Amino acid sequence: MSLPRLPLLLCGALVALSGIGRAQIVINEFQYDDSSTDDREFVELYNSGSVAVDISGWQLLAHDENTPNASYTVQAGTILAPGAFWVMGSSNVPNVNQIVGTTDLWQNDMETLELWDPTLTILFDSLVYETNKALFPRPTFCEGQGLWGNLQSNDGLETSWSRIRDGYDTNNNGNDFRVAPQTPGATNNLPSALPYFDNFDTYAIGSNVPGWGGSFKYAHVIDPTIVDIQNPNVIAASPVGGNAAIFWDSTGGGNANMFLTDATDSVVFETYIYVDATPRPVGEYETWSILLQGGTATFHNHPDPTGEIQTNLNTTPITANGNVGVGFVFTVTQNGGTLYLMDHNDGGWGVNAVNGPRVLGQISVTQGVNDGWQRLRLQCANGLVEGYFGGTYGQFDGSRLSGAVDGKIGGIGIGYREFMVNNAATRPPTLDFVSIRDNNAVVQYFANATPGSTGTPKLAAASMPLVGNSAFGLKITDGKPLSPALLMIGFAQMQPPTNLTFIGAQTGSTLEVTPDLGVSLLTDGSGAASMPLGLPATPSLVGASLYFEAFVVDTGLPNPLPIAQTRSIHVVVGN
Repeated sequence: MSLPRLPLLLCGALVALSGIGRAQIVINEFQYDDSSTDDREFVELYNSGSVAVDISGWQLLAHDENTPNASYTVQAGTILAPGAFWVMGSSNVPNVNQIVGTTDLWQNDMETLELWDPTLTILFDSLVYETNKALFPRPTFCEGQGLWGNLQSNDGLETSWSRIRDGYDTNNNGNDFRVAPQTPGATNNLPSALPYFDNFDTYAIGSNVPGWGGSFKYAHVIDPTIVDIQNPNVIAASPVGGNAAIFWDSTGGGNANMFLTDATDSVVFETYIYVDATPRPVGEYETWSILLQGGTATFHNHPDPTGEIQTNLNTTPITANGNVGVGFVFTVTQNGGTLYLMDHNDGGWGVNAVNGPRVLGQISVTQGVNDGWQRLRLQCANGLVEGYFGGTYGQFDGSRLSGAVDGKIGGIGIGYREFMVNNAATRPPTLDFVSIRDNNAVVQYFANATPGSTGTPKLAAASMPLVGNSAFGLKITDGKPLSPALLMIGFAQMQPPTNLTFIGAQTGSTLEVTPDLGVSLLTDGSGAASMPLGLPATPSLVGASLYFEAFVVDTGLPNPLPIAQTRSIHVVVGN
């Protein structure tokens, strides 16, 4: 982060002399826009360190790109103990420590929040919210690309931008915060609610679904075969019958629901979901998302993965969404439905995004062919995400999409938004038989690859290492086409790795895996090769470790031993 008010070297020296780490006092939670008169706004500071800090006179500033806005000074005599909170806001905020005004304390669109020492020379924490507005795509005070999506706290259902755990700070705002029920002056931490299962049959029709929060509306229990205020039209009962849950704001627009559990990076989400691929009227559309390792912003502004909505409306790109993490996105337009598996990274969309979303795969959903009630399974573990559409509940069949991702911890969320004239014709995400559990499988990459003459080969798990998963295996890509390859399989990592340059390999070549088994393969015309290693449904396999590394013979290399190697993989079998 560049600091225009002070040269970086001098700033670093002052921080060291102060004895206070920059990350010790952080902006832990904030709310800048509520649905009435903006009279419930606040910023919560948190001491994530191990020693008390005198924050008297510290400055909480807010700026547009070039214009200073709010400026508030922490009152004298304020000592923040380890694990303590300091809330600055209006008198209507629960647990407020310092009242700094009544209404409109911070602007409702793109703005910085900056925490400075009294002399404005040491910046302790900063962020930028609503960076989708693109007024300054990479502002000085962003960590990462800021908080991309929009927030509005609905009176009576108050939410905020909250660090996913108190003090959690990776220096990437999009990964560090999520929209959650607000807790000014109290912990953001949520207990683990996993494993979770609900078929919604024990609740009264129209009641809120326990365990889920909402931005505008809670999820509600419905009888899918009866139209009521929460269920816009009749659909068949799910394959297991009984009640279902619907996730939307029945008054129209968008909504976000968040599962109230601790952040996690490894989870399996499985459900029956009703997917309506009926072509919508020209110019109308609906979108929903189911997200792991992240969540969605208040409005779930429409995701438009391939620009189809933009094309149909002949409008500017739709880029305000703010989904974070990995998951399914469903869009239905005049052309029917499409289900996407996506890596949303830390929330940005469009040309101004530092790390934009990636489509990992897509499935066309056609009315009367593969819509209606379908099994949907979404699972992630470390660097891999997989989605299954259709098939058998609890099994690894159906249409499968997958991709490598940067694993991170985050929340679980469902978002929905419609652009429909007739609300009674919509079909918000409607779920039954929902199971959410820890995914104790591990897929970890380590060590370095070495390049070949046509590219650097890659090794990846073909599917999640879960007992009973017949699709598990390894795949090599980007190797030299039509060349021999060797897949090394071991039960331990070499300690230390064996340097292969001594036998003629290129610099950096190492044997990282104990060679308990070697499998010879041949790459195809694209430089790819696969090795199926289906895992039986044997509970005793849970927790077993396996290590993999691959070498591709590459005659285009000048070395006596012409091999290019992949990164190595450590997997732990889960259930």
